[in-house]
Amino acid sequence: MSHVVHPDPLLIEMERIEQDNDQAFQIYKQKILQLQSDYEMEFEELSKKYKMLLQNVHTEAELKTKELETQYKLVAMNKVLAEVWICKA
Repeated sequence: MSHVVHPDPLLIEMERIEQDNDQAFQIYKQKILQLQSDYEMEFEELSKKYKMLLQNVHTEAELKTKELETQYKLVAMNKVLAEVWICKA
């Protein structure tokens, strides 16, 4: 009488569950790493975008200030010329 060893189906199922668990954990770790990478990339893109927008606002303000200073100087010179003209008249 020969003893044929039959695989234990419960043991096989337990091993399959362990493999599934290991695989699920690997997928979880991969998703976490991907999300962290996506976050860092988006954060960097947003940071660049808003640095550029802030720079644009600063540039606009500087240009407006220079424009207004030029207008002010022109009016001031016209005022002086008008006063001189009035004094000579």
